[in-house]
Amino acid sequence: MNCKQSTRLLSEALDRPLKGSETLRLRLHLITCRGCRNYKAQMGFLREACSALREKTEKTEDT
Repeated sequence: MNCKQSTRLLSEALDRPLKGSETLRLRLHLITCRGCRNYKAQMGFLREACSALREKTEKTEDT
């Protein structure tokens, strides 16, 4: 697996469950690729930030 395939699967994993073979290939790639591990961490951070912003916005709209 190369980095382009890895980042595609990391993005798809946000929308659908990955197949067993996809998960295994992705995990193996992430073990050896620091750049893709960083990409995964950044995606997680952005997802959490967006969730927090959405919650804050919803609270503000309710008041």
